[in-house]
Amino acid sequence: MDDKIKILFLASNPTASGRLRLDEEYAQVKEALHHGENRDSFELIAEFATTSRRLFDALLRHKPHIVHFSGHGDQKGGGIVLDDGFGNVKLIDKKDLTELLDVLKDNIFAVFLNSCYSADQADALADLVDYSIVINNPIGDNAAINFAATFYQALSFDRTIVEAFKLAAISLNMNGLTGSTVPELRLRQGIEKPASVCAYLKHEVKRPEPAPSDRAGEPSINKGTIITAGTVTTLNITNNQ
Repeated sequence: MDDKIKILFLASNPTASGRLRLDEEYAQVKEALHHGENRDSFELIAEFATTSRRLFDALLRHKPHIVHFSGHGDQKGGGIVLDDGFGNVKLIDKKDLTELLDVLKDNIFAVFLNSCYSADQADALADLVDYSIVINNPIGDNAAINFAATFYQALSFDRTIVEAFKLAAISLNMNGLTGSTVPELRLRQGIEKPASVCAYLKHEVKRPEPAPSDRAGEPSINKGTIITAGTVTTLNITNNQ
């Protein structure tokens, strides 16, 4: 039985791609979790210079509850950019990423793609995990770092993922950072009472059943509830705390 929520922090910034401050994002997320009252309930696992092989290995080895990717996204196809092991760009398209997570989603209840244009991945993730956070347009380094740090800080104080998302969006606005309408949260169909991550750790959350297949035998995609940073103040969703 797991005694900690495992957050797998995947970072990739190939030499051939634009420079990102991924080390600073990791440092601020680590600090935010450490300062929370439930700090001992989290384990942050980092994988920098992520290649496809390291991605497989990390998911197989650690069986994370939350998968966080930080890096570049593909503007055309919605995939993510990894390293090929030599500093060059290795594009992982959204279909391959979804299929990988589908096979290795053992404990995963949340995926956070902190990369530009990752909203194209959201429809597929919405039927796969309870919560998915994506970025629907370009976002600056400072905004991406602030949003991630505030989000995990809230989780470490036992707030729900919905509340943590709302607080992170509010923080962007309060700090005058551009991109406050860029982050987007998808709730899987059937999630009506968002739980804190500690509730998942204690197995107090009933997971929704996968969506039924369509007439062609393919899994049907249901977007569930969509929350954007621009709508957090009007969101009305029941909290089970």
